[in-house]
Amino acid sequence: MKKEKMQLTLVPSPEMDRLAQRVATEHEKIRMSKRARIFYGPSNWQKIYLKIHGAHNEKNLRIGQAIQRDIKKHGPQTARQLGFVTTATYEYLMGKRERAINDSIWISEPSEKITVGCDPEFALVGEDGIAIYADSAFSYDAKFGKLGSDGPCAELRPDASTSTEELIKNIETLFKNSAGPIEKYKWIGGATYAHPGMQRKYSIGGHLHFGLPNLPEVLNNKNFILQRRVGRILDELVALPLVRIDTPNPDARRGLLNYGKFEDMKTYEYKFEWRVPSGLWLVHKDIALAVINTAKAVVEESWKRFSDRDCNKDFMLNTNDGDNLIASFNCMDTETVRRLINEAKPASVDTNLIHTVHGKLKNMSTYCIYKSDIDNFIKMCCSTSMPLKTNQLELRESWVHNKSL
Repeated sequence: MKKEKMQLTLVPSPEMDRLAQRVATEHEKIRMSKRARIFYGPSNWQKIYLKIHGAHNEKNLRIGQAIQRDIKKHGPQTARQLGFVTTATYEYLMGKRERAINDSIWISEPSEKITVGCDPEFALVGEDGIAIYADSAFSYDAKFGKLGSDGPCAELRPDASTSTEELIKNIETLFKNSAGPIEKYKWIGGATYAHPGMQRKYSIGGHLHFGLPNLPEVLNNKNFILQRRVGRILDELVALPLVRIDTPNPDARRGLLNYGKFEDMKTYEYKFEWRVPSGLWLVHKDIALAVINTAKAVVEESWKRFSDRDCNKDFMLNTNDGDNLIASFNCMDTETVRRLINEAKPASVDTNLIHTVHGKLKNMSTYCIYKSDIDNFIKMCCSTSMPLKTNQLELRESWVHNKSL
């Protein structure tokens, strides 16, 4: 009978941090006790990599022998369930997960003031028009910072907040105060970036993170299907209108596996990450505020409707009867929405469809709170001046120089 693999608990190791000051490859290791290695059973463990699926990122790490001080600190029996990594590697994999859970910054009172965060990307482009591989612009530790990198693209990780205005301010502060390593480059946003001198096209994500309401029915739901139902509403009421203004080549971004496609999201026990939007919204503060507040209004309304139904899970789970979340928003046929988003063709989403979406947004109880930004969002998506031209995709113009849209 095949032995089940245990779930390792990651632990940041000060001992490994000290080693990493001399040997950078320490960041590429996961150190395990002999008991843990025996349990996993790799015969040639010195050459084996484990793929670690963290709350924030994934990474292949080479197995190494745990440091005796770490084993002694936690005890041999406990150490058999631990994987030791450097603090930088831990934060790359797990983000601010522990602080988020302990401080409950992601957990909000039922349906009100949902916490919102983000980790949008952008390309770093030289004077020759060729984008550099963003990791090369940062030191190993710096790339995990609040303004760092994730492979080919630079990435922002501002502090989350229940206030979208505060989140926007946090982004602005990072651009103005933490951009030293990337000052010499152009900061180009949008859906993708390509140049004749580049061998590949960069896909640019604009992922949004939403905390969960303080409802036991949500927090104790381990299959995360409730969060996915909220994501379905976001796809139709926010991602679908964005097809009208997304640029350049958003269809190419969604051609990569499931990246950015309909229903693309990651779920956790304290938040979910909506991955359908591209990095287009980061191009200008006005677009960012309109998009994020519209999305926030939809999320808060979805949880409010669940709460108003006495947290009846059937309301969220059912799709066939008339009393369910999707029907309450008068949503379109799911396969139609999937096709329109995945094909990402602006001509397929006409203004009549956008105005229909506007009507659904107006029927939300949260519309009165976010009216100005929701109306601006719809206006942008119907504007003849959209999508923006290539020379309007430089982020510095808005976030540093305060240039109007």
